[in-house]
Amino acid sequence: MAGNEGLESEKNITSMFNDSQLGVFRLNDSWRLCKHYNRTGNLHGWSVELDNIWHELVGDSDKLTGSEDDDNNKYRKKNAELLKALKITLKIGKTNIIRNVIMKREEFLRKLQLDLGKGTQYKNKNEDEMEIE
Repeated sequence: MAGNEGLESEKNITSMFNDSQLGVFRLNDSWRLCKHYNRTGNLHGWSVELDNIWHELVGDSDKLTGSEDDDNNKYRKKNAELLKALKITLKIGKTNIIRNVIMKREEFLRKLQLDLGKGTQYKNKNEDEMEIE
């Protein structure tokens, strides 16, 4: 139909914005659950929730690095290393070591979220300053 091009473009932009907002909400819910599981000592729940966060962020990490290959994508590579470390510590069975590995994975995922621009955004101090003459 003629004249609907602008309407279709507007729908696409709205859809992209809504999906971005929903992604932030999903991440917020997952981080909230991570804190809860950490505080209650539910290491399994904490680890599973970190998996959910990874799946929320991994697609964008592929875009950031230009690779879905574990060897060429530094985020995929780091996540694989942390999961391998977790698997090893689970065999050892010491809770404090398992907790430390899960904590390192959480720190990694929080940094990834920031790298992707989906976390806290820090303003340049000079951006808010107005020049008055």
